Amino acid sequence: MRAFAGETTDGRFTAGAALDYKAGAATAQVGLQGIGGQTFATAEGTFSTPQAKVGGAFAINLGTHQFSTRFQADYKESWGSLNATYARTSAGWSGQGKGSQSLQTKLALQPSKDLTFGAFANVVGVSELQTTFGVSMSARTPLGAFGAHYTLTPTSHLLQGTFSQPFLGGTLDHNASMTYLRGMDDALFQYSATAKLKHPKGTVDPTLSVNFDTRTQRPIVSAGVKGTATVLPDLSLNYAVHIADLVQGKLSATVGGKYKLNPETELTAQLGSTDFGLGKVSATVGAKHNFSGSTQVAVQLGSSDLGRRQMQASLDIKHKLNDTTQLTMGATTSHTNGNWQVGARLAARVTFDVPMHERLDIAQLSGRIADDEGRGVPNVILRAGSTATVTDANGRYAFLALTPGITTVSALVGDSSEELLFNPELPVTLTLASKEKRVLNIQVKRAARVRGQLALNLPPNNTLQAGGLMPEVPDVTS
Repeated sequence: MRAFAGETTDGRFTAGAALDYKAGAATAQVGLQGIGGQTFATAEGTFSTPQAKVGGAFAINLGTHQFSTRFQADYKESWGSLNATYARTSAGWSGQGKGSQSLQTKLALQPSKDLTFGAFANVVGVSELQTTFGVSMSARTPLGAFGAHYTLTPTSHLLQGTFSQPFLGGTLDHNASMTYLRGMDDALFQYSATAKLKHPKGTVDPTLSVNFDTRTQRPIVSAGVKGTATVLPDLSLNYAVHIADLVQGKLSATVGGKYKLNPETELTAQLGSTDFGLGKVSATVGAKHNFSGSTQVAVQLGSSDLGRRQMQASLDIKHKLNDTTQLTMGATTSHTNGNWQVGARLAARVTFDVPMHERLDIAQLSGRIADDEGRGVPNVILRAGSTATVTDANGRYAFLALTPGITTVSALVGDSSEELLFNPELPVTLTLASKEKRVLNIQVKRAARVRGQLALNLPPNNTLQAGGLMPEVPDVTS
């Protein structure tokens, strides 16, 4: 048995307890969890063999009787794998106006280690079902790695090809796609090339993309470069320049640096603009200092728009009282549109062992989701096994208590109207060892934008940072 207490990402207090049971190839877990005045009961279990694994999870709000459930089956052989997942939530679950359900199936065939075929089908909806279907192929050759994908949605056909090859000691990635809007006779063509190069003092990543929309009959060419450079042993720089339209000259750029003044003190600075044509320039300077290894003080001063004098300042202090207790204090002030705002916060984190049981058989997974320009992608719902989390404003995520073994990581982009292509491709299957702390960074490419509407009822972005009992999030990804 285990117990936990902590805070959700939106600042609500949570506490709960769980009972774990394991017998041979079967595992089970039941528990109670309180989140911000609401009480949830949860149950989950798995049964696995060397080739197959089945599992399910169920969560119910004891006050409203709203529920969420999920069932999953996986089968693997040397020639490939088969996966099926069904998820359902009742109306009102986690603020949803309507209930939702989804069925996802995926087949992967691997005749050889260098050749893979895949297919998937997703069905989403309650009374009106919407189906997405796709097939794919990937191959490794002496020239590089090839990939081809076709996806059929209720509103579009998407055909995509990829090719990655060695280039100047690094890699050069090509991506070409065509999106055809069903019933509209409109199409969007896109090509992009991204190089990832390394030199003794840092990295250089140039990009080039071309888009052509048959509705406007005008190509849009964009280009950019980003990279890092170590100028001195204690001074590093990062930079990014991007022109969204070479004809119209929409230029954005950022440059930043980090200087380690001494082992305890670090200085940072960042200057940039999302559109120099609009004259919107942002700047940030900061400093961080560690006192005696137990206290850290961080100060940051910045402006999101220097021309409009929009200023922000923050002070954060973290003090470690002992091995189990840490205090965090902070203050912020901002000036926007002639108005001043001031805020303060105080938090304490206390960790303790429950004598009844100390669970050591857990693994952790964390990382960051970023686009080609290094910007974090927020509000991406990630699922790992029977738990889920959401990326923060900087694209970072963390699973703090995963069951060791085979875990499938999948993603769901909440309100994006763009097609996001993940690298590595999601879902991805990982094998986590007990006590392992794995880092998985994911890059996304923003592909074709399609016209149409897909209504999804999703839970809010409030994922627990402690325990393994959060209410289920239905998987509706492809």
